[in-house]
Amino acid sequence: MSLPYFQQGVKLADHTTFRIGGPAAAFYIARTPQEVLEAASKADGKGLPWQVIGHGSNILAADSGYNGAIISFRDLTPPRLTEELRVTVSGGLPLSQLVRFYGDNGLAGVEDLAGIPGTVGGAIAGNAGAYGMAIGGLVESALLMACFIALAQFLVRRMVRKLEWLSLVKVRE
Repeated sequence: MSLPYFQQGVKLADHTTFRIGGPAAAFYIARTPQEVLEAASKADGKGLPWQVIGHGSNILAADSGYNGAIISFRDLTPPRLTEELRVTVSGGLPLSQLVRFYGDNGLAGVEDLAGIPGTVGGAIAGNAGAYGMAIGGLVESALLMACFIALAQFLVRRMVRKLEWLSLVKVRE
């Protein structure tokens, strides 16, 4: 099944850090959140199941491939630092670039995340961490793309020594 702007038969092994995985029926690299939504909508409109991945770390793809659309979210938009010293970052940005941004701007708190492969979005989804800290303790809020292409606003609340992970607060239609 052909989708505009999608590549057909792309080997997932070329897009995962483990270098395994057969061909995807459709493959698209999205550079913005809007492109992710548009690609998912096109796949959905053709009746294809779809999955959004980042840079392919922590993913095991079947050698037989995936009979659907893979949307790889690779947004290289630099993080933004607000006057309140909060950082706004895209989920498609490599985590290593966020760590570098913190260092370049004299900020602390993410050093322990250095060396963890993948994207900011993947790190948040898996609550990645090392040396006793996890990224969830740093996240104030995250805008997530959910099934059926609905946008949901989730709030991560920090608690003393305990993290209450991703409590749904509002859904936009």
